[in-house]
Amino acid sequence: MNILVKLKVSKQIGTGHFRRMFNLSLFLKEFNFIFLISTDDKKNKLFQNINVIFIEDETHFRNTLLKLEFNLLIFDLLHYEKDYIKSIKLLTKMPIICFHEYNDYSDYADLIINYNVLDKTITDKLFGYEYIIFSDNIEKYKSIKKEDYIFVSFGGSDPSGLTQKFVSLIASKMSHLKFKIHIGDFNDLLCLKAFNNIEYIIKPENLFEYMSKANLAISAAGNMMYELIYMSVPSIIIAHNEHQMSFAKNAELLGYVEFLGLFKDLNFDLLKQKIDSFYNLKEIKIKDTIDNNGKKRICKVLMDLINK
Repeated sequence: MNILVKLKVSKQIGTGHFRRMFNLSLFLKEFNFIFLISTDDKKNKLFQNINVIFIEDETHFRNTLLKLEFNLLIFDLLHYEKDYIKSIKLLTKMPIICFHEYNDYSDYADLIINYNVLDKTITDKLFGYEYIIFSDNIEKYKSIKKEDYIFVSFGGSDPSGLTQKFVSLIASKMSHLKFKIHIGDFNDLLCLKAFNNIEYIIKPENLFEYMSKANLAISAAGNMMYELIYMSVPSIIIAHNEHQMSFAKNAELLGYVEFLGLFKDLNFDLLKQKIDSFYNLKEIKIKDTIDNNGKKRICKVLMDLINK
């Protein structure tokens, strides 16, 4: 059976949508996943070893849909234009699943998933942390021994340019602390200045290892925030944009993270203070709110759709 996945991966959007769908494809090994990707970096190593068709524009995408045989179509997009899914439904009778970050939902989707929304009064959509898609590799790092450093990452592309600002205004000024700073696959920063207390992590084989061993993490409010929570890493969160801000506020209300606000309003002096006061905290004990069964729950509903 074929599952088509439509994605956009770019320096502005980042890599989180792709990683989420890639993790789902590894879990559903009995299906043939075909990734239909719009990107500004076709040669990126992120796309190696997957079945991918690079999409040039919307016409190309629709023509590709008409040519391929498939059993399910998944969209994982940052934004959905009004009536977009309705127009796709005119092209195919196959079921459609839409992953969302905003509330731009369509009644024409057969299933809607947004695990950032915690509203349990809505029952016709899959909302809540129980539908988070983690990599199975994360299980190896839940109870790993901590080391004396701070892990920093602002996502696969860092659209706000926070990495460079953090190095110049924070990490380079706090020489008493060791920082391991992740440079994502779609981040162009390759010539950051060297400092004795900073190690740059560029396209590592195993990012979870660096994340899990940290005494403290500083991160954006994307998928990595949930991974840090799951691995019990105390985290200070900075949002790239308004919708990430709502995700971070939810996590802070549950006591999982310390949220410092939007990057454009960031008080770097306050961030320094938070790092110094937060660094020696004992690890946060995760409650039962987040587990690693999201893929299983989604798979059950997905199979019901296919077998209708």
